Amino acid sequence: MQLPSILTTILALALVATTAAAKPLASAASSKHTLSKRWCYMHGESWKGDDQEEARKVLPEICNKLGNRNYTIGNGLYLCHKLPGGSLTSYLISGYRNSRYVSKEECIEKLDLEINCPRGGYRIQDGIEFHVDPWGEFCDEVKAEQSDPEDITSGQIPDSDGPPMT
Repeated sequence: MQLPSILTTILALALVATTAAAKPLASAASSKHTLSKRWCYMHGESWKGDDQEEARKVLPEICNKLGNRNYTIGNGLYLCHKLPGGSLTSYLISGYRNSRYVSKEECIEKLDLEINCPRGGYRIQDGIEFHVDPWGEFCDEVKAEQSDPEDITSGQIPDSDGPPMT
């Protein structure tokens, strides 16, 4: 009877399945967080055309402006960036209970999670709200104030509730 070898095979398969399930779903390089689809927003507009790939390309540029800053309570910055299929809004805002510093690397890591979600939203509960808005709702608000809508613009997050966080 070969019962020990059958048990060994079953245990080996279980280990392989567990290891495969633990691998990140996104390519967030050297990330402390891995993408879990259950934390992606399920409502709102999806990425259009190649915009998701384009957003990945401009991520370092966005975080050069949003990162290496101290975010005080209730304060944040947003950036608008024109993409081929529409606009992208990226923003960071401090939680209502704390202030903290956000490095460029942390900005890239967290916004990468956002970009890898089908609808550009990901819930990260660590005091800073990171968000990518593939439908560019904040961008629409600032276009009227911009002289050149093709430029990246930044500013304080409006007093409104912002884009839908569903």
